Amino acid sequence: MGWRIQNKVYTISVDNALSNDVAIKVLKENFEVSGKLLCGDKLFHVRCCAHILNLIVQDGLHQISHIIDDIYESVLYINSSESRLKVFPRVKERDINYHNNPSDEDLEKVEKVCEVLKVFSGSIKLISGSDYSTSNLFLKEVCVMKCMLDSKSESEDDFIRVMVRKMKQKFDKYWGECNVLMSVSAVLDPRLKMRVIQWTFPKIYFEAEGRTNMVTVLDALYELYGEYVQANQGDGHGAIGEVAAVEGAEAWNDFSTFLDVVETIEPSQSELDCYLGEGCHKCMGDHDSFDALQWWKANSTKFPELSTMAREILAILITTVASESAFSVGSKKEEDEDQLEIQLPVLSVDGSQQIG
Repeated sequence: MGWRIQNKVYTISVDNALSNDVAIKVLKENFEVSGKLLCGDKLFHVRCCAHILNLIVQDGLHQISHIIDDIYESVLYINSSESRLKVFPRVKERDINYHNNPSDEDLEKVEKVCEVLKVFSGSIKLISGSDYSTSNLFLKEVCVMKCMLDSKSESEDDFIRVMVRKMKQKFDKYWGECNVLMSVSAVLDPRLKMRVIQWTFPKIYFEAEGRTNMVTVLDALYELYGEYVQANQGDGHGAIGEVAAVEGAEAWNDFSTFLDVVETIEPSQSELDCYLGEGCHKCMGDHDSFDALQWWKANSTKFPELSTMAREILAILITTVASESAFSVGSKKEEDEDQLEIQLPVLSVDGSQQIG
């Protein structure tokens, strides 16, 4: 209230700490009293996708934590001496102080784990971008991860099967239910629309559950769009009343204004219907360079209300951390070893600069 934003809060993106859940519950109750939340608060609480990915990945890394420690210590030990680096293949036989050499079996496990984590690494880099909207991109990534986890959870390799099933449990905990924001954002990508729902939901959910979730997404879309239309209708009805009183030479200009208002307020087909009814936008060139927000800006005249809705939905942050932090195990060892000493100028008592 001190910042006067109590009626301007659209969503809140946080990680999955229990204290955040409590805080979100209290805030939601307060905002519902002071002002209506859009779409019945379905979009209010956004769980950080990068944090969820990190939790899933940590369940996998835990299975090889001892191997990671050995590799970490080996790299430090070998790199601490140029002579060791030159004779790396024979260090184990010649250096009695070297105790952390990973076995061939351990290295094979690491390679298998890296194959699994490669999918998550690509996803986290994508959603952590800062120069483009990302909420519209993540449903496809979730689908790819789900397919990989389902496949690997039935692997003939006992080690991979056990590891992936633990990861899959965490995945299902957070993304087992339909994520309305993620789905609505994907539909508002003109390259995807409802086609992406039809493509991903059968892969993510069982058949009956997928159909139910598809209805949930459509209902949320139309509910949200209806609220935007209702919010903008007040000014339109006023304009209609003014047209009737106009006479003379300006009549044609005002008739043109009248048409704009009437066909916006009482269209034979809503903007959302038109948007969903058209084919998906065919992206020319590099898909990674496509900017959904720029597309909506260019089509704001054709879809004035829907483009406003899309702009605000696609601006929602689905992650709160940088990509380089997403897979951090947060160990004390990493914090100690990765510290950098930075020399900064400080002022002495007499006002002169010193290096400290």
